[in-house]
Amino acid sequence: MATKSLQIFIWGTTLLVVMNLIQAGTTELLDDESYYWMYSQHLDWGYYDHPPMIAWMIRAGYMLFPGTLGIRLFSVLAIGACFWILYVLQKPWNPIQMLILIFSAGIIHFGGFLAVPDVPLVFFSAVFLLLYRWFLREETWTNSLLLGVCMAALVYSKYQAILLVGICLATNIKLLKSKKFWTALLVCFVLMIPHIYWQWSHGLPSFQYFLNERYSSSTYHLWYTTDYIFGQLFFLGPLIGWLIFLAAFTQKPHGDHWILTLKSIVCGVLIFFLLSSFKGHVEPNWTAIIIIPSLLLLHYYLGHKPRMEKVLYRMFPISLALILLIRIGLVWNLAGDKIAINKELHSNKDWTSVIKMKARGFPVYFINSYQQASKYIYYQHGLATSYNGDGYRNNQYDFWRPETKWFQDSILVVSVERSHVSNDSICFPQGKLYFKMFLNPNVFVNYSFYLHMPKRKLLVPFLGEKLFAHKGTR
Repeated sequence: MATKSLQIFIWGTTLLVVMNLIQAGTTELLDDESYYWMYSQHLDWGYYDHPPMIAWMIRAGYMLFPGTLGIRLFSVLAIGACFWILYVLQKPWNPIQMLILIFSAGIIHFGGFLAVPDVPLVFFSAVFLLLYRWFLREETWTNSLLLGVCMAALVYSKYQAILLVGICLATNIKLLKSKKFWTALLVCFVLMIPHIYWQWSHGLPSFQYFLNERYSSSTYHLWYTTDYIFGQLFFLGPLIGWLIFLAAFTQKPHGDHWILTLKSIVCGVLIFFLLSSFKGHVEPNWTAIIIIPSLLLLHYYLGHKPRMEKVLYRMFPISLALILLIRIGLVWNLAGDKIAINKELHSNKDWTSVIKMKARGFPVYFINSYQQASKYIYYQHGLATSYNGDGYRNNQYDFWRPETKWFQDSILVVSVERSHVSNDSICFPQGKLYFKMFLNPNVFVNYSFYLHMPKRKLLVPFLGEKLFAHKGTR
């Protein structure tokens, strides 16, 4: 019986990986994915918005398969590896129930084929939990070394990793007396030195972004908090999200330190970002690090709650049908522009080709849109940059500054605001784009460029020093 259950688990998860591979190769890029693809074209030890792990994964896959499949290849494989880690961590419980939980989790379906930093974060969180459990059972130097490497990989994926490690340490303060745990921390620190140096040499830009720009709004809105709560319910699973909440906040550890750890991670991260919602908008995916511990915790909870287990089985057909309908809709655009994410996943080749025709081979300045600039470069292989005004957030284009090479060129300026350029326009899924050709604006042949454009934003690092003296900035 156990062997048959394992076979069903293997075939079920293999089917899900195949589905993710097909969707990865047939679905156009999200706005942010094209931006991360740009990361991979400029490999470095850090980027303004995120650590570099996603760039390394995209670069590796894109070298094997140029196109959307290559960009997302290692994301799909990483999520697929998480399924096996879940099976290993949940033994000796029911593999069939774990399979149902995997198929019911929204992030597994909607994020399992995307090239975004949350994917390596989820993967290395699963690896971390596995290695951490091994370390607790047997404090060997090998486990210490592996744990240190994994912690570094976590931080290289996304900075929420600090929450995971911090909560595990808070639930087991005795680790501070362990030489081998301190060795793991030392290994992590040594591996992080290149990234730390990158941050320091660039003025700690990620600190500026997360501490200043991310929560720049001083006005609190109730919908920040309500959107966060409902977003988590959908993100964790369209129909099982409430079960995860129930397991996290009601399950008693009963002296089991492993369950206490899982419960602390899920509750700690959820509460941390709930409090963050009182300061500004919180994206649902910021809690991605809890998906593995939440599935493990829910699996344990259902194992002791037969009635709730029956509820799961009754909801599963509805949950699966809803998820599959949404997935099919993403591929064939069944909902049109009614779903916001659909606007990013379709017609990208069409609108970027029009821009390329209008540019006539000259560089394109996208006003206040690093995402549009990235999509144009990916789909049309053209020259482009994001020209960031005072009211727009800093991003990696402020470091790259490709426009410094185009001082002798005419340029096409593209904006969603008609006040910047009003000569011509095209429709694209998210609205209208207005554009106008300017003749050699960077060498002041055409002064009208500076009369129409917003003031170029200066990148001011966290340490208060200006990295660049922007040539051509009024």
